[in-house]
Amino acid sequence: MKAICISFVFLLIAGCATTDIKYSDLNSDNQIGKAQLVIFRTSGFVAGANCFAVKVDDVEIGSLSPGGYIKYWLNPGAHKIIVGKNNQATTSWDAKEGERGFFQFTTDITSLSVAPIGKVSAASGTFQYGLFQVKKEDVLATVEDMDEAKNHCLFRFPS
Repeated sequence: MKAICISFVFLLIAGCATTDIKYSDLNSDNQIGKAQLVIFRTSGFVAGANCFAVKVDDVEIGSLSPGGYIKYWLNPGAHKIIVGKNNQATTSWDAKEGERGFFQFTTDITSLSVAPIGKVSAASGTFQYGLFQVKKEDVLATVEDMDEAKNHCLFRFPS
């Protein structure tokens, strides 16, 4: 039984240690006539085990994991970007040909309540989500070390 438990823990940890394509390893050639959308999420405690669905113009393009990014080529023009269930974070982007737009998805706790119930405590909280366009020069060093988001999450919030 002990060997089974140790094997399970090892497999769980090994699954979290998988590596994906680093942003810095990608070929940065532009696709002619396109703009590049990069949505990223830094690692953090709040919703750290969760992936969030990402949609552009109501089409799901992937799931965003903590410490990961999604790169997506799209046509120039106005686009609606949504991350999470029930439009948790929404923004728009008027993409120009050859432009690279960086957007950061954030999760925060805005309130937290803990109530002791006998020997157990119950907790509830309110979360706030954000999706903000950021300047390439402000975030490129951060994004270059991130892995491409590949659904390495315990939970996934669908769109």
